[in-house]
Amino acid sequence: PPAVDADSSSLTSKGSGHKVLYGFYLHVYADPPAVIYQVRQVKKHFPGSPIYVMSDGGMDFSELCNKEGCIFMLCPPANDRWHPWPFFRRLHDAALALNTEFVIMLEPDNTIHGPIKNPPEHDAGGLFVQGRSFGLGDYVEGLARKRVPNY
Repeated sequence: PPAVDADSSSLTSKGSGHKVLYGFYLHVYADPPAVIYQVRQVKKHFPGSPIYVMSDGGMDFSELCNKEGCIFMLCPPANDRWHPWPFFRRLHDAALALNTEFVIMLEPDNTIHGPIKNPPEHDAGGLFVQGRSFGLGDYVEGLARKRVPNY
């Protein structure tokens, strides 16, 4: 796991080449009250963590990001449930812009109740949920090792 400070809201990445441990990618379409609240909650519980808001052909949140200091990208609509390439490309672009060790993806219906108490022990997957499985883990990790030795 990454080295951590006592206050996880101000975690910095040690030894990874990134200045900040967590960056936030908000995948949005509309719902201004939820998006505004979410941006402000991220800033409250993760001061100094960058925020990237991407609107999938929906509302323009550039004024919010100008005011709150986040990055905004308005993209053409993409039904990424059926065409996943735009989703992964946008996530990739956000990860490059955030330049953090971990990217946390949020949608407007996600809530933030406080800082992360236990740093992640893995590169992907989110929180452990009893009964949820990822049957292709070994296969995907093998692909990762081909691209990044010692993954």
